[in-house]
Amino acid sequence: MVGGTTNGGSTGLASLRELSRILRRERDTLGLFLDRAASDDADLGECSDILRSLGGVELHRAITAREAARELGVSADATLRVLADGAPAPWPAVLGAHRGALLALAAAVAAVRRCDLIDLREAPSSVAFEIPRSLAEFLS
Repeated sequence: MVGGTTNGGSTGLASLRELSRILRRERDTLGLFLDRAASDDADLGECSDILRSLGGVELHRAITAREAARELGVSADATLRVLADGAPAPWPAVLGAHRGALLALAAAVAAVRRCDLIDLREAPSSVAFEIPRSLAEFLS
C-alpha cells in the first residue's frame, strides 16, 4: 500500500479488510446457529457449542478493531458504528452492512429463547443462547 491506496488504486486499510473477514465469520456462525436451532432435530449441545465458538474470534476481533481504530485515529474502544463513520469509502457501507446484519442476527438469536424453536426446559443451566457480550457492545 502506497499513499493510503492499494495497488488497485482504491483506498483501503488492511485492518478493515481483516475486520470485515472476522465479522463475516461471526455472521456465518450466528446463521449456522439459527439454522440448527430451527431444525426439527435441534441439538442443545450443538447449538450451544456453535455460539461458544464465537468466543474463539472475540479476541481476534477486539485486536483487529483496535488496530483499525488506531489507523483511523478514533478511540481504541470504538464501536463498529464509530469505525464505519471514520473509515474511508467504501468501508462505511461495508461495515454498516455487517452491523445491520449482525444486529438482525443477534435479535434472532435472542428470539430463540422466547419461542419454541428449542425446548429450553431440556437445556442445562449452563446453556445461554445469546451473543457474546463483547459483540453486543461492539455493535452498539
